[in-house]
Order: sequence, then C-alpha cells, then structure tokens
Amino acid sequence: MVWDWVAGALLAGVAWQAELLIPLALMVMIHQGGMIANDLADLREDRAVGRRRPLADGSLPTAAAWMALLILHGGALALAAWAVPAALEITAGLIAVALLYDFGGRGLRTLMGPALLAVARAGSLLFVGIVHGGASMALERVGLAAAASYALYFLFLSRFASREESGVDSRNGISLLVMAALVPAVLLFQKPFPILAGLIWPALALWMLLPAWRLRAQRTWSPAQVQALVRRGLGLAPTVPALALLAHPAALNPAWAIGGVVTVVLVRTLARRFPPE
Repeated sequence: MVWDWVAGALLAGVAWQAELLIPLALMVMIHQGGMIANDLADLREDRAVGRRRPLADGSLPTAAAWMALLILHGGALALAAWAVPAALEITAGLIAVALLYDFGGRGLRTLMGPALLAVARAGSLLFVGIVHGGASMALERVGLAAAASYALYFLFLSRFASREESGVDSRNGISLLVMAALVPAVLLFQKPFPILAGLIWPALALWMLLPAWRLRAQRTWSPAQVQALVRRGLGLAPTVPALALLAHPAALNPAWAIGGVVTVVLVRTLARRFPPE
C-alpha cells in the first residue's frame, strides 16, 4: 500500500506535503480491514479444513475481529469525512468493493472476485490523484495504461489464484500467468517510446514465468505449486507501477522506479521470514 501511494502520487504529479499521509492512512485502513473481512468470510471453511489462522484456531476471538473491522473501515470513513472530504467517495467505494468481495457469497466471488480485486488495486494507484484533483484528473495524469495494466495484472493473477485449493491444468495455468506477465506491455505504447521500460519489462516477465516454464511438462499443477506461483506473482506486483513510472510521458525521474525493486525485496524477505503455514 505504501508503494501504491508513492507511485500513485508521482504518476499524478502531486507534490509532497504532509497532508498526503492522510490518504496513506486511509489506504492502509481500507486494505487491512479488507484482510480481516476476508478471514471472517472464510472462517467456516478455514475451520473445516484445519487452517492455522488466528480466527480458525481460536487464538483470536471472532468478536475482536469484527470490532477491528468496524474500527478500520468505520474509522476510514470518519477520517475521510473529517480531514479530507474529497477522499470520502473513493474511500467508501473501495470499502464497498472489499466488503462485496468478502461477503457477497461464493458465487459472486467466483464470478466477479478477480474483477473486484482488479478494481481495488487500480483504485489504490489512483487514490492520491483522485483525492487531489478528482477522478478525471487522476486518470489523465496517472494514465489509463498504468491503471489498466495494474488492474489486469491482478485480474489474471487472481483468476489463477482461484485454483489454489484444487490445482490447475498446466495449460490453463500457463495461459493465465502469461497474460499477467504480458499486461505491462501496454505501458510501452507511448510516444516517445520508453526505452528503459522496454528493456526491463521482458526481463521481469521472464523472471515471473521461469518457474511455470520449468513445470510445463506436468499435466496438472498441485495446489502447493499453484500457491507458490501465486506468491511469486504477488511478490512481483510492485514492478508494474515501477514500469509505469519509467514509461510515463512526463519523463519522471527514473530513479523513483527503484521503489518498486525495494518493495519486491522487502516482500520476499518477509515471505521467507514468515512462511505460510
């Protein structure tokens, strides 16, 4: 969320000011509330299959999770209304998307879940720009290509992630991962052509797809293999806004893209430090 906030502000051309910390706080509150809502929505299934999550194993009371969700999402709405009224609409919209995804039922999540996640991540990239200039200005300055590439990356990756519990036919899995890896190429359709982004994007795409290529001989991928590939894709997600910075028509300082690399390294470090159980 911090990298989305930084990249979104840079793409929108919003100069640094202390007031930008409020949109950051709102984004974190929305996101963390959505994570809690997801655990609450999956509580029955988690208990049935014996997942070791705080709610499922009883180490955290369910009532405490509901209270935390209320504080985070209710607090985000209250903070936006009080401190940054221009952020109230986008805050309410992203909260609605998160709650619809989590509590809309299995059928809706299966049908629209990836699209809702895609909307949420595009919204996080546009958030600062919307707060400071409205939706039209944010989309114009950030760029449709940047917002669409970020959204579609998560659309294809989350569609692939929906097979985490059952495994997937390798041909279908490779197709979804290839689409996710190809999506940032839309950032290259700029004038003048963004040479640096054009050189870096193929390397990132190959890095993402290398493990899947090694598994190409298998007819099906197990749930554990799908989960590992999903984690790799999520870990590389910060590179999409980084490429958007490199390809931006305003010729932003390319050094800012290093923030995406730093985020990837931090994510990988934390993933090794706290592996999934």
